[in-house]
Amino acid sequence: MYLWPCEQDLQKEIDGVQDQLAALNDLKYKMAVAYPDADTSDIDQAISDLNQRLLAMNQDLGNRQTKLENALLACGKFQDALQSLLDWLAETRELVENQGPIAAADPNVMKAQMQEQKVRVSIRKSLLVSQDYLSILEPAGAKWYINDKMARIGN
Repeated sequence: MYLWPCEQDLQKEIDGVQDQLAALNDLKYKMAVAYPDADTSDIDQAISDLNQRLLAMNQDLGNRQTKLENALLACGKFQDALQSLLDWLAETRELVENQGPIAAADPNVMKAQMQEQKVRVSIRKSLLVSQDYLSILEPAGAKWYINDKMARIGN
């Protein structure tokens, strides 16, 4: 699993907190041995809360990483399909541009060819809109992801 640089920083910070928590658990154990009659319920509760928050943070990091990978995969698949369609449109455009005059005197043949041309124009317009949307969506998603990670690091 690839970790983005901001995720790597967050993972290092989480690892550091886990190390500190382990040291805190050792200290609590030593204190319990040194003072067996002392009430450690408040300390136990605080450490348990920290453990739960750390576990939730690790799970959230994993879930977000999975969602990001799935979104990037879907984006890549869409980009591949879009590129294939754009290649097909370029080939079709070349065929249409090199097409001679309609030799058919049959009105039904002409209607079918005109309808085919309308469909091609409609597909081209839809693809251009989708391509524009994708070019806007990719940077916006990356910006949202980075801002979200920075906000989580700040908390």
